[in-house]
Amino acid sequence: MAGVIDLFTHVLPRAFIEYLERRTGGMPPSLSGILQVRTALYDLERRARVMDQFEGYCQVITLTVPPIESFGPSDVSRDLARVANDAMAEIVRADPAHYLGFVASVALDDVDGALDEMDRALRDLQAMGIQICTNVNGLPLDDARFTPFFERLAEHDVPLWVHPYRTPGLTDYASETSSRFGMWMAFGWPYETSVFMSRLILAGYLDRFPNLRIVTHHAGAMIPHFAHRIGAGLADLPPVAAEGEPPPTSHEELQARVIERYRRFYVDTAVAATRLGIQNALDFFGPEHVVFATDMPFDPENGPAWIRDTLACLDQMQLSAEHRQLILTGNARRLLAASPSGRGRRGSGG
Repeated sequence: MAGVIDLFTHVLPRAFIEYLERRTGGMPPSLSGILQVRTALYDLERRARVMDQFEGYCQVITLTVPPIESFGPSDVSRDLARVANDAMAEIVRADPAHYLGFVASVALDDVDGALDEMDRALRDLQAMGIQICTNVNGLPLDDARFTPFFERLAEHDVPLWVHPYRTPGLTDYASETSSRFGMWMAFGWPYETSVFMSRLILAGYLDRFPNLRIVTHHAGAMIPHFAHRIGAGLADLPPVAAEGEPPPTSHEELQARVIERYRRFYVDTAVAATRLGIQNALDFFGPEHVVFATDMPFDPENGPAWIRDTLACLDQMQLSAEHRQLILTGNARRLLAASPSGRGRRGSGG
């Protein structure tokens, strides 16, 4: 039985790379650079050697960014999602000792197609959940056109993985034509995640779909660090209330409800192995909502560094045995228990 479940790791299967090149006429320059450096995205032999350095360690894999909708029109992104999911399912089938499962990608530029692919991936491929990014070609996920996606997700009762994404085209200042110095990613991605979480709460999605289980990347982004501003800074809040729950009677009560709903999200430990980032997430979300993840292989060593160093961070923290177990495996198993693949074979791994 796995002693460590890495719940948010990234792959780019060879079959996906080859299909992308054939279908679109070449590899996007941004992705070409990633492939040259992050060989463990597709070199599964190297990846397995890295994983074997850590006893009892296994992974849940997700497709890396850019978002699947960014590669072309909806017919292209739909087919790419299918190829990606077939390839990830094959990785898991071929090596269940290293891979606990995979998370299916869907292309939300075609919502009907995304629903079909969600159904197929969960039913036929035994995906453990669904992954999306924080926007769909610039559209927010609380836009009404995506409501059927959340309805179907709630019907399936599987977790949702959410990865931040924005490009240099979203500028740092209105007077400029592109973001400078990489700020679009270093600071823009945590902002994206924070806004995604906030908009879902304030648009009522967590109340409308109370069984939603959402895993956000990078330890909850800005939320645990700026909780005081969430209370004091957000204005004109809608009357957040679940079915049967009375409307809030004061702004203070409304603020408290919003904070409580942030704490329903699951967040991971993928913060470049920084102890303070993990501790802040634990303090805000609680140990029952923090899962172990490393962003592998986006560390400086193309695989092992953030696995090793994140485990070391947990060793250095004042964690009870119960809380450590929850972070390493317990919360992941609880999240995955209702997924199609989680109902049967989930004793293996590592």
